[in-house]
Amino acid sequence: MSKVLDLLSWLVTAQPVVTLVVLLAVTVGLGAGFTRLAPQGDNSVFLPDDSRVTAADGKIEAMFGGSTDVVTVTLLFRGDTLTPDGLAQMDGALNQVASDSRVAPLLAHPQPVTAPTLLIGAALDTGDFASLSQQQIDGAVEQVPVDRLTGTDADGSKVSIASVRLSFDADDADALADAEFAIRDIVRDSQGPLKGSSLSPAVINDEASGASGSEMLVLMVIALGVIAAVLLVFTRSLFDLALSLVGLVLTIVWVFGAQGWLGPNGVGLIGAPNVLTTMVPIMLIGLAVDSAIQTVGLYREQRIEGKDVRTSARFGLRAVIIPLSLAAVTTIVSFLTNVFSPIPANVDFGVVSGVGVGAGLIVMLTLLASSRALLDRWLESRGGPAHLGGHSRIRIRGGGAGRSACATAGAVPACHRNHHPPAGICVHAD
Repeated sequence: MSKVLDLLSWLVTAQPVVTLVVLLAVTVGLGAGFTRLAPQGDNSVFLPDDSRVTAADGKIEAMFGGSTDVVTVTLLFRGDTLTPDGLAQMDGALNQVASDSRVAPLLAHPQPVTAPTLLIGAALDTGDFASLSQQQIDGAVEQVPVDRLTGTDADGSKVSIASVRLSFDADDADALADAEFAIRDIVRDSQGPLKGSSLSPAVINDEASGASGSEMLVLMVIALGVIAAVLLVFTRSLFDLALSLVGLVLTIVWVFGAQGWLGPNGVGLIGAPNVLTTMVPIMLIGLAVDSAIQTVGLYREQRIEGKDVRTSARFGLRAVIIPLSLAAVTTIVSFLTNVFSPIPANVDFGVVSGVGVGAGLIVMLTLLASSRALLDRWLESRGGPAHLGGHSRIRIRGGGAGRSACATAGAVPACHRNHHPPAGICVHAD
């Protein structure tokens, strides 16, 4: 094990350029998985395969076959629909929906549309609602069961509903989604006294995905901001802060890319992203940054003790790789226990989280160690000091036995007598 750790430490620190090139190549390869990310799945992934709902759905499919391949899009109109202007707006929106090229081929005949306008139009034998009087409409309302499609909301506002039935081929889900979005846009943009909206599976999934995505972005920005502040206080080095943030970004890229490669459009090991898996990157921000803090801290300790760049980077990496790896392995195993869950969403969460923890460990250990070694070797080759952060600079100076070594890291001084190596360390605070 010792030889293996020595070899890994040497590969990362003695060949930092090669390490960074390999890290970049892996990032590009995994990042390509972004193109294979499936749309966020629906809530059915939170049902176990042996649940009553799943079983009932299977029985319905087996008993009725193709008749289940119909989606009902519900249209909601807020306002007083039972007026000439209200009926005219609803009728115009429904006519536009029925004639739209994305919707018309999918209409489930013989009766694809149900709406108050059809009932009142049939009662008055007219389709010109704008020319009707309010008295005529009120008389028709008493003759037909319009009350089943109209009502009052909890806030007291009047509402009415209509429905559009769409038949679809299971192999052409994209066309169905396009039709649902077309209906939503037409109803929402209709002009008149009513405020229109629609409810359908594609619209609900789209809004849920958008809400979770925007929430994740906000939480991720907050988490990165807090972590950046903590890192800046600890390292007092903009370079180490930038490296840590780059490592976090690479970790997130690896996670999303891995989801694409492992998902339905890849090898099919996991399902489409869900609400749980989209939260994994936020969780990893806190887990992965621990590797950065420990790697940078041990590297600085070795540099302050007078070791050269390569030795310090190698020793620091070798010292943290065992405890961090053990911690990562136990965390990964705990997440992977979710693969035994009967709920598909939990299984996917466990796999994605395990991959993310491993990715964070690899990225942080290789990126920080190789980048610090590369930067400090370049600074020393130019005769300049190696930046340790905390507004402190370190120089290795030759000297006889008995020379004292004094170092300050940030605001904490540390002086000791060095009786053996003929060298001293002097740190000058800027």
